[in-house]
Amino acid sequence: MHHRRYSNNKKVYSWLCNQIKGYKLDIFKLICLNIVISFSTVSIALITKQIIDNALNKNINAAIKFAILFGIVEMVHVISSYIYPILRTKFREKLTNHLQGNFMHQFYHLDWLSSSRHHTGEYHTYLSNDIPKVVNGIVDIITTIFAFIFQLLLAFMALFYFDPLLAIFACFIGPTSVIFSKLWRQKLKLIAHMIQNTESRFLSLINETLENNIIIKAFQLEKPNSCSISELQNDRFHQHVEHTKITAFGNIALNLGYRGSFFIAFIWGAFRISQGLTTYGTFAAFLQLIGNIQDPIEILSQTLPKVINTFSSAERLIYYENLPKEIPYLTSDFFLHAPIGVKIDGLHFKYTEELTIFNNATLYIKPGIMTGIAGASGQGKTTLLYILLGLITPHLGQVELFDPENMQTIYSGTRQYFSYVPQGNTLFSGSIYENLCISNPHATIEEIYNALKIACAYDFISQLEQGMHTLLGERGAGLSIGQAQRLCIARALLSEAPLLLLDEATSALDQITERTVLTNIKKHIKNKTCIAITHRDSVLSLCEQVFELKDYQFHPVTPRKKLLLI
Repeated sequence: MHHRRYSNNKKVYSWLCNQIKGYKLDIFKLICLNIVISFSTVSIALITKQIIDNALNKNINAAIKFAILFGIVEMVHVISSYIYPILRTKFREKLTNHLQGNFMHQFYHLDWLSSSRHHTGEYHTYLSNDIPKVVNGIVDIITTIFAFIFQLLLAFMALFYFDPLLAIFACFIGPTSVIFSKLWRQKLKLIAHMIQNTESRFLSLINETLENNIIIKAFQLEKPNSCSISELQNDRFHQHVEHTKITAFGNIALNLGYRGSFFIAFIWGAFRISQGLTTYGTFAAFLQLIGNIQDPIEILSQTLPKVINTFSSAERLIYYENLPKEIPYLTSDFFLHAPIGVKIDGLHFKYTEELTIFNNATLYIKPGIMTGIAGASGQGKTTLLYILLGLITPHLGQVELFDPENMQTIYSGTRQYFSYVPQGNTLFSGSIYENLCISNPHATIEEIYNALKIACAYDFISQLEQGMHTLLGERGAGLSIGQAQRLCIARALLSEAPLLLLDEATSALDQITERTVLTNIKKHIKNKTCIAITHRDSVLSLCEQVFELKDYQFHPVTPRKKLLLI
């Protein structure tokens, strides 16, 4: 158990070191400034002694010299203290951007099936909670640890020069308190994990509440939803209180050492003055040097929980980075040319042992035509599209794209051959123009107008006051579902991909508009293969090929049987 814990901590430490590889100069600057600040702090204690003793001994010239030196050191301290937070903020923001950028890079390449099992609230927690804790831990701990050691050594040597016994005692109390803190460190780490997990569940629930507000109102779920939120808030409340109790208890040991050392130094110094064994200046330096030794130890009492939180959040980010990834690809892999067909042979796929979708399924989609896939709900029509898009890897069988001369096995890299219109509203916030150009940033105005006309969206956009520059809210707020669907179709048509996937893409359109859109697609889109998932006979009647998905297999459908599928 202890070996596994040590090994895990070593792994986290190695991960943290990897995150700061590119920021050595930033860290070096901060360490140097911290050392200057620490050096000036200890120097002020020694200079104070000289000023007091020389003043009491009527040595005014020497007192003035040390007073000038005091002013110079103070100025250095002030300037360094001004520069330090600026550099620290720059380092914090650069490191935050790096970790967030790395997080999104990992997210883009996650295996879709594995990542979809995690709620979006978990990903929000990684970004908004774990990354800031890791950044703050690195910035506040690593950049101060060297200055902490430097100040401790300087203050110890100075105090040892004046009184060896007191110096040894002051430095003994600190490490003893730190060792004592190990008794509660592991429990604190466990609670930190619990808090993060509760935060993930809370954000997940809030996210679902915001996205499904209409359902909550329609089914009058305000009270049960509010109760669920309150339960999670209550759990989080107790966990935070427990975390604070343990932290406060641990701080008692560290602060007792600090206060005890200061008290003993004060009594000891007063006693030595009464005996004529020391000067008032030395006594003043005593108290300041004890503070210079114990201040870092008091800071350590606040730092240890931060270290634990940093390691806890780092462990969560390491877990995230180790989620399964998609197979990487090279652009040199792509060599197919339109029109492109699809060939499936011996396809086996199941989500679980109890939920089989395909069992030795075979499918041949001819290039350059419109093919319809029909079937009852839950038979695997959308799963087929996920397989074609390389989001899901079949357990067995071959799924390939082909042109007249070549074949290419489907995987994540072959997505460039597809444009996709999913179910529902998948528009982003922003202007209509920005949404359309997602699939083809270099599309000309003529190409955009042409795609809008094919999708029967040109007329209603022309009637908008700002036309294509009309701003949409979240999920295309401001448009009807049918209008949003037509924009999604136009977006897919702008893509230069040779295969077009339609997943119930016209479900919100009336039959006349639907037929016009699909007829336009067949008429104007040359050399493209269209695969339409649908329940509607109006769509199937326009397809040159139709397959019914039933009993884990694709069954060819004759034109006479098309209308019987509904």
